[in-house]
Amino acid sequence: LWTGERFVAVGQGPTYLSPDRRKWERIPNKNAPQIAVYSDNRFLGAAWRGRLLTSTDAITWQDSFQSEQHVEALACSAG
Repeated sequence: LWTGERFVAVGQGPTYLSPDRRKWERIPNKNAPQIAVYSDNRFLGAAWRGRLLTSTDAITWQDSFQSEQHVEALACSAG
């Protein structure tokens, strides 16, 4: 993901941050989703069993909604 300041890659266990896509910093994350998007200074992610999560740093994630179905894709629009 591009935040306007850095690239962010979210994985199960670590989040990777890079200003230039060449050098990456690995930081352990907590409760990370399988997929994520970024908009308006906030990350939105989806995890197994319909869990939607939010984060301001892509490292610490909080559950924000529980759907009855699994969420397989996310999208966001600028603005």
